[in-house]
Amino acid sequence: MKQYYLSRIWEKKLLAGFYDGTKQSYSKCVRNFLEKLKDRTTKGFSFENLEELLSLMQISIKIKHRGKTPLILKDKSNFMRCYLLLFKFIEKEKRCAR
Repeated sequence: MKQYYLSRIWEKKLLAGFYDGTKQSYSKCVRNFLEKLKDRTTKGFSFENLEELLSLMQISIKIKHRGKTPLILKDKSNFMRCYLLLFKFIEKEKRCAR
């Protein structure tokens, strides 16, 4: 099974911004997910883990902006950039897998 690493998907600045974003109250579900994966023997993420992380990040962004689309569209935080890059990466991997 192929393993994916967040440090290869995002650059160091975004990776640090992502972990800073997980400390916020709106991203508790992402923080819990990462804690659950921390106790594994493998270090990387599977593709299913990345998809689950993406959906949890989407939930966190909706909580952060209370579901208001104009606020979500204006968000330029590192957490949002990480979400967009992860989305782009997952879609590219799905296309390549076909």
